[in-house]
Amino acid sequence: TRIAQAGLNWSVGRVTALMLLSGAVAWVCFSGFDGAPGWAVALIAAGAAFVPYGYILRRRGRRMLRIEEQFPDAMDSLARALRAGHPFSAGLQLLAQEAGEPLAAELRKTAAEVHLGRSWDVALDNLARRLPLPEMSLFAAAIQLHGRTGGKLGEVLGNLAETMRESVAL
Repeated sequence: TRIAQAGLNWSVGRVTALMLLSGAVAWVCFSGFDGAPGWAVALIAAGAAFVPYGYILRRRGRRMLRIEEQFPDAMDSLARALRAGHPFSAGLQLLAQEAGEPLAAELRKTAAEVHLGRSWDVALDNLARRLPLPEMSLFAAAIQLHGRTGGKLGEVLGNLAETMRESVAL
């Protein structure tokens, strides 16, 4: 899950192999020192084995931060599209085309899920699961609630974007 959230298309086996390889190389390099105790070599090897996973976590964090920065503007664009009379699905597709990466890629995945026959509720739940941000969960919940109760979705999304900006400023 974290590999996918980092935007990498690596397999779990590849990451495991990288971790084992880096730990083994560190073990071989540092075990050649005569004065190095075994526990220190093992500790260094374990730290070196963590480096590929640390890279994934760092890249994931930067990607989530970029998405979090892009999301309020995207909500404003979607709200404007809805106020202009576009349906939600068309507005989301427009947003997926015009938004910057990495948010656009995630929105394209959501639109593709709906086009392949999934309901909006399931597609939005998957979006919130792929991007574990509170803002994304609020967005999914707002859309799902609007689908059940009705109302002015453009206004709701505009207020949500404003609240996100105020939260970042606070």
